[in-house]
Amino acid sequence: MENKNVMILNVQAKDVINGGYIVDKTSKKDIDELYKAKKRVFRKYRGSMDYSLLTIYLQKNHKKFVKYNKNKNRLYSNNIITVNFDYSYESEDLQETKTKISELYKELRGIKKNKTNTPIIQTKKDEIANLKEHKKSSELSTQELRQKLYKDGFTLNVNDKEITYVRLYRSSGSARDGKINFVNKDYYKDIITYAMAGLEYKDKNDLDLPSIEAYISLIASSITDTFQMSPKNVLFIDDITSTFTDTVMGTELTNIIKNENGKIVKGDLKTDILETKITNKITDGEALLDKSIFLDTGLEDKAVMQIRNRHYKGTGINTDIQAFFKEHGITDISQLKGKTLAKKIEDIKLITTKSSIKYLKFNKTFEDWCKIADDTWGICKTDKGQHHNFNEMASTHYQLLNTLGMSYKEMEQFLKPTIEYIKLLKNDVTVFKLHLGLLVDGTLKEILINSDENFDTTELDDFKSDSEFILNMLKINEDFINTPICKKFREEIITNYKKNVKKGHVLINGTYATVISNPYEYLLASVGKYKNVSETLQPQQCYCKKYTEGEDILAVRSPQPTMSNVTVMENTYCKEFDTYFNFTDNVIVISSIGWNIMEQLSSLDFDGDACLITNSKLLTQKCKQLEEDKITVNGKLVKRFLVSTDFTTKSSIDRSYTPENLCDTDIKCAEGKIGECINLVQMLNSVYWDRKYKGEKEIKKGILTKEDLEEGLLELYKDISNLNVLSCIIIDSAKKESPITAKTEMDKIRQKGYLGREETKIYNKETKEWEEKEVGIRPYFFKFLNGGKKYKFNKYDTGMDYLVKIMNKGNDRKAENDKTIPLKNILVKQKINKANRKKIQRFINLVEKEREKIKAVFTKSEENAQKSDEEKYKKYKEIKDEYKQKIEEGIELTSITVYAIIKRLDKATAILEDNRKILNQKLKDTKKSGVSKEEIKDSIELLKNKFVIDNEEYITYKRIGRLILRHLHNIDSVQFLSCFIVKPNATTTIYRSKDGDIEIYGVKYKKL
Repeated sequence: MENKNVMILNVQAKDVINGGYIVDKTSKKDIDELYKAKKRVFRKYRGSMDYSLLTIYLQKNHKKFVKYNKNKNRLYSNNIITVNFDYSYESEDLQETKTKISELYKELRGIKKNKTNTPIIQTKKDEIANLKEHKKSSELSTQELRQKLYKDGFTLNVNDKEITYVRLYRSSGSARDGKINFVNKDYYKDIITYAMAGLEYKDKNDLDLPSIEAYISLIASSITDTFQMSPKNVLFIDDITSTFTDTVMGTELTNIIKNENGKIVKGDLKTDILETKITNKITDGEALLDKSIFLDTGLEDKAVMQIRNRHYKGTGINTDIQAFFKEHGITDISQLKGKTLAKKIEDIKLITTKSSIKYLKFNKTFEDWCKIADDTWGICKTDKGQHHNFNEMASTHYQLLNTLGMSYKEMEQFLKPTIEYIKLLKNDVTVFKLHLGLLVDGTLKEILINSDENFDTTELDDFKSDSEFILNMLKINEDFINTPICKKFREEIITNYKKNVKKGHVLINGTYATVISNPYEYLLASVGKYKNVSETLQPQQCYCKKYTEGEDILAVRSPQPTMSNVTVMENTYCKEFDTYFNFTDNVIVISSIGWNIMEQLSSLDFDGDACLITNSKLLTQKCKQLEEDKITVNGKLVKRFLVSTDFTTKSSIDRSYTPENLCDTDIKCAEGKIGECINLVQMLNSVYWDRKYKGEKEIKKGILTKEDLEEGLLELYKDISNLNVLSCIIIDSAKKESPITAKTEMDKIRQKGYLGREETKIYNKETKEWEEKEVGIRPYFFKFLNGGKKYKFNKYDTGMDYLVKIMNKGNDRKAENDKTIPLKNILVKQKINKANRKKIQRFINLVEKEREKIKAVFTKSEENAQKSDEEKYKKYKEIKDEYKQKIEEGIELTSITVYAIIKRLDKATAILEDNRKILNQKLKDTKKSGVSKEEIKDSIELLKNKFVIDNEEYITYKRIGRLILRHLHNIDSVQFLSCFIVKPNATTTIYRSKDGDIEIYGVKYKKL
């Protein structure tokens, strides 16, 4: 069994508050009875408890906690459930109450209109008031739901046994979504004891709850593998820090309010230019892991592995620790600068610090942690190589392209390889085949997910299914490219590609590399030889094997709030790195000594954080311009984009481990609003560039002075920096509670009116009319980022708006490629009178039902609104798997069957096209008829409706045509492809060649 993750239920709180049934061992007859009785039944295991140190512990100590499903070859459990708090609870009679209130209001309006006596009016008002009170008692807000479930838990009937579930923990990964894991009460005590690992939490009122919650759940972190290492093999040393003076855009707390214990509980953010001391923890989350561990786990080709243990989170760097000790004359434990339980120098396998051992944050010692740490360590992930081989490409994100200050011409230059690629997709079948290959093997999906972990892959996954059979068809006969089905698919592929570009996903040479800080200095510190200076890299230098020495390398993280959160470094060789470490193309080594890089790269630490790195000359040049641009403030020359730096207080707020306090911290964490904050700051970045470019033109015209322009831009940048720090506070809210209220800080900036409001037409669904309404303004490119509908999208002089404008330019398809041929033209002719028409019709009906069911999953509805994208995609996969089996069982694939089905498709397409031409002519005639607009509108609607009714069968064939072919191909690809005329000499492919005449993203290709 390959998949070690445990399938679990993923439910809404509103659905379990009144109980329900889990029926994995119940007969179908009994399940049907439950449905008839309108009972809530939970059958779909759409959640996942990832393979982790916790699942290993549970399977070892509680044999019945996890079960095995033979049919799905998967592990599952009814003892732990993920609960979401996305929707409020409404009792069954609430809708009836709402209807009564609505009817009473209607009666009241009638009474007032007829001027009936006052006593009746008062009676009706009293009735409404009483019903409103009843309504309040019949519903619970999401917050009230959370409070109730945290306090009381919930009870479900599991295979005829009542089980009570209680709150267990949240993970930092899902904390910002508000998801919480509830566990069977019978297992709670043992699991929480294992997770707490001896931390005293009962009856205490001075706990740092967010930190405890973040660290006890480390054992539940998703892992891929394990290795064995005793805590006695660990060397514990002090974290290395670097303190220096810098001029920054500093954000501090103001209007501070403290509680009775003197701890800050409330404050506001204030940002201004500061010349101050900064301290970097250059080993934050980083550790040195002996190369023997990498060798034993078969990961000797990796540079780092992210590792977990009880209350331990760190990234181990592949290090030849023993070689370093030997060459520096370290032969005895006494020579080490730290603590260890090891007896011999050869026993040291891991060198780590307090920043990785979270247990020490709770007044525990290294020796205490050694007692609770397990010998089994989890490996979460390693440095990710590019599994694909598509020109070593990575994807940008929209924040980068909107902060570099590119002009329209520079954006045109930057997009030139992308636009050329799209032209090739439209006009060159060999390049289109190459692209289909990238979809089939998952290359494009990998590139896009690396740039945005929240990227919705549903459309790409759907294209992947079609791409395989389309590609196979083109391999045997390239005439298929001119069939209606392939032409339509090609258009959809290109539209999807352009859509992703408009979201800021532009392919460049690069990768997402794990960041490592001062590893050689780390080694020196372990033996007391670190001298508070870097003996390898200096500020603005890096070491990356992917690029040549001396190249400029841009580095940026995601999300990237603003202009100060990107840097350029010179790639620099260091022999020490080759001597003691096994670095790969997928890591980038920096020095954070004397350089404010940790704040510059958006609260960077070194426990596995990754950056997009690229040697793109245009991007590195623009980044250098940002870093070198200076302005005069109070007579002093400073950087225009000073690094936004957080100086806010990080002290914890004392709490107890009670349902009430846990509920309060989880609510605050779930209300983090990171997406809203990043979107707002990017809108203000757009305003900044727009004002700067327009202001410079006004200066030339004498309308504006340079001093006034720069003063306004500086104040705007202070607010942008304020939001930058706020975004980092929000991201860290899962483990650090802050006295800041995110909504309040964003509202204060919104009230300054940077974006403004304007009148625009908004469509009213109820009246079906367009109405004038004042709405907020957003940059135009937000229209393509799911930026909402009730806004006015204006074009700004900013990078992403330039990008969208350029991508919206015309169609470059050549006229000679517009010929269309029926699919039957490339079929080997058959005698269709022998075709089994009943089976064919049954097959087509099943395909249509599949399409309708899939459509229902993604249709906007109240039920679908309650499902996550992941849940919808799982349902989509279930439907596909279900109908794949039904279809394969229901039809025998023969050449005659394929020929008969395709003849039907071609016939339907031809008739539909002819009828559509007739409809278009009738519509034209109607518009010229000279009658009133209302009559024309009604006539057009009638004609369209009649067309749909009359052509229902042909429209259905058109909609499911590609799905039909995909199924035929999947049933038996060899048999299916044999039904088509093979033209091997007319099919082409391309390969990389230095003397090639086709260029794709800077790489030459040649046709074969």
